[in-house]
Amino acid sequence: MKLSRRTFIESALTVSACLVAGLTTTPVYSSSSEIIKLGYLVKQPEEPWFQTEWAFADKAAKNLGDVEIIKMAIPDGEKTLNAIDNLAASGAKGFVICAPDPRLGPAIIAKARAYDLKVIAVDELDTARRRTEGSISALIKAGFPEKQIYKSPTKSNDIPGALDAANSMLVQHPEVKNWLIVGMNDNTVLGGVRATEGQGFKPANVVGIGINGVDAVNELSKPNPTGFLGSLLPSPDIHGYRSTEMLYKWIKYGVKPEKFIAVQDVVFLKRDNFKEELAKKGL
Repeated sequence: MKLSRRTFIESALTVSACLVAGLTTTPVYSSSSEIIKLGYLVKQPEEPWFQTEWAFADKAAKNLGDVEIIKMAIPDGEKTLNAIDNLAASGAKGFVICAPDPRLGPAIIAKARAYDLKVIAVDELDTARRRTEGSISALIKAGFPEKQIYKSPTKSNDIPGALDAANSMLVQHPEVKNWLIVGMNDNTVLGGVRATEGQGFKPANVVGIGINGVDAVNELSKPNPTGFLGSLLPSPDIHGYRSTEMLYKWIKYGVKPEKFIAVQDVVFLKRDNFKEELAKKGL
């Protein structure tokens, strides 16, 4: 069965998530003039994705009027738990968090409950596995032969790590003349594309589809097309704004969000639309 680009793209849309945890639905504030401090903790503050989340959290705070956002970086477990201590000491009443490791969930919730802090967790899932396995499942469902799907683990989730993994895979399968490359993010796919270029493959024989969008800008800006077809951009703007708004309403009015909220707003960025679509999200 011939697998069209459109079929795969439509089958591989990723789903982001928000998880909610806390103690009660009782409003914390009765005064409309008191400033509510909310933490917004992210694992990689240097990434444009999280910078956009922060920017839209600030936008939500400005629109709500009586909110102060406390931004903190949490690259590891120790800094995560210390950040919660610091938030509580500063008078914060809750926080949004994208943890560096989903396994920290129980410790984060226990710490938050000890301080009576309300929590909204963004992307609190094993994202890498879900993205790659989801792509593979979509391919198989669309009719792609399972025996022609090859996996190559990366030592790191960046271009060099993916480049090494892909080079090893290409050497093992010299019989393959056309490659479809998927990975957990833009950079792992870009590493695979760079490997095919290094081994003589033309762009017409390679289709790479990334996830995240923000790391694909340089590639999509090149004067000539490469094997990197495009990238699926989830919604850092919605994550930042909506999660802040939900946390605020929970704290101030006792309106508790649903325990699981799937954020399915995804845009496929290509050479002909990426500038316009990124501009819409302030990226």
